[in-house]
Amino acid sequence: MIYNHIDGLQHFGYPDTGGGKVIYLFHSAIDENAIAELTSSIYTDTTKDKRGNDVKDLREFGWGFFSKILKNYVYDGITKEEVIAEIPGDASDEEKFALFLQKDILKDQAPLIFFDERTKTFSRISTKKQLREILATKSEPWTLALRGYDHYMEQYEILGIKNHFGYICDGQGKVVYLFNGKVNTGTIEYLIDQIYTEKYQTEDGDEVRDCAEYDPSIFESKMAGEIGDEMSQKEIVARIPGDLSDQEKFIRFLQNDVIDNNILLIFVDSVEITISRVKTSKQVREIVERYPQELNIYVRIYDRNDEE
Repeated sequence: MIYNHIDGLQHFGYPDTGGGKVIYLFHSAIDENAIAELTSSIYTDTTKDKRGNDVKDLREFGWGFFSKILKNYVYDGITKEEVIAEIPGDASDEEKFALFLQKDILKDQAPLIFFDERTKTFSRISTKKQLREILATKSEPWTLALRGYDHYMEQYEILGIKNHFGYICDGQGKVVYLFNGKVNTGTIEYLIDQIYTEKYQTEDGDEVRDCAEYDPSIFESKMAGEIGDEMSQKEIVARIPGDLSDQEKFIRFLQNDVIDNNILLIFVDSVEITISRVKTSKQVREIVERYPQELNIYVRIYDRNDEE
């Protein structure tokens, strides 16, 4: 089946440029084929995989957000019925659903894209007037699909990391990710999904992964002061006084202020497509000397999620 989309509809960007997230509004059930055909037609850029083959520069990820109206988290597949059940008051079901879409999505969240199953057409809803006109055409159940789009990423091989990193409430959970290139948070999310597998049940009966992270995540370095979130090798060595070379300063920072300070050092190798733990000064030196001027770090502190 051929699906249409409005003229001039651009792709939704990527997280590294402030975009990449979108919310689709369907009359009833989510039409995965329609979404697939739309994304295929608007995300046309290609890149190379590690074997040199051309591949579409696209991967999909899931996401959610905290609704101020519902006072709860919203995830992919939420229906009109589920939304209105969370909103008290005497307003009609249609009015409650419209209020949720206006206040929580049009105002604060990602682009809202309507799929008309009768005409097989996509269109972007940008105003309250457009939203009201669309909702007035049908009173049947509506469904939202929350989708995210990022650059293509090879599936990383996780080497020797079999357990999660612990929790800060237990004196663990501090991690510095070392990248030989740009920081890619999608790679971190992939790793966390693989190792933090424990779940707990909320009061509503939902299963939630027992892992939260501090944002920002910060630790105190004796050599370079306060280190938080994303920083480059250049930024860090600029803070370290002395006559040592930049490489030597960075090596000592990683060894003395990270590894020796009970902080896990995880190397994300975008060349070999691997994720591994760095434990020794020899490993640190090999990485820094192999990738001069290309290294960046990303700090994360993990804690339990079951007390929220």
